[in-house]
Amino acid sequence: MTASQLNMRNGTGTSYSIMTTLSKNTKVKNYGYYTEVSGVKWLYVQVTGSGVTYTGFCSEKYLTKV
Repeated sequence: MTASQLNMRNGTGTSYSIMTTLSKNTKVKNYGYYTEVSGVKWLYVQVTGSGVTYTGFCSEKYLTKV
């Protein structure tokens, strides 16, 4: 993740509600599935933090592959 904070949403696009906010350098699991909205790819990802697992969408613009 390259942004200082990134919102994980329950749908593709900023109109969907925020599930959680991720901190910079948080590693997420990408399922290889995405939906394009207004030219932006929204990746289907999963992250676990504080014992809670979230599965939702993040903009590809702020994620890097490691």
